[in-house]
Amino acid sequence: MTSATWEERPPVSARLKTVRRRCLAEEMTDVLHGVTTPRRLRCLAILFALAASLAASRAAHAAPPPVGSDDWQIMHPYAEWVTTQHDRRGYWCCDIGDGRPVEARIVDDHWEVHITKAHFPDEPDHWLVVPDGKITTGGNPTGTPIVWLLHGNVQCFAPPDGV
Repeated sequence: MTSATWEERPPVSARLKTVRRRCLAEEMTDVLHGVTTPRRLRCLAILFALAASLAASRAAHAAPPPVGSDDWQIMHPYAEWVTTQHDRRGYWCCDIGDGRPVEARIVDDHWEVHITKAHFPDEPDHWLVVPDGKITTGGNPTGTPIVWLLHGNVQCFAPPDGV
């Protein structure tokens, strides 16, 4: 059995609807036959887990920079570029809500990005090493380093052009 990749899976909300339909069909069958089974409890547990997953996925998705902010001024003209980036392994960099312009430096043989509360309010102020596989290819038209951060982890990093 092969598992679907992240991009191929239906969104949690679609899976929730499918499970709800299946559970209702099973429940109707049980009612018609006068049977009470643990299936109802299993369905309720699955529905609860999927609903919690949906709520968590929506809460985890960062918002784009506020309109008019410095981050918005830098990223908005390049919104299409920001939302279509991949790391070196081909994984998506997430969305404009996860990417922010940052200060970056090369230390020894690797990149580091400065994570600040101004750009990532839920993160402490610190320098973070960028794994080599998370660096994008193909240039950066914004003129400033961009990092995509999710739950404190670098999803992608676009170094400034010319470096």
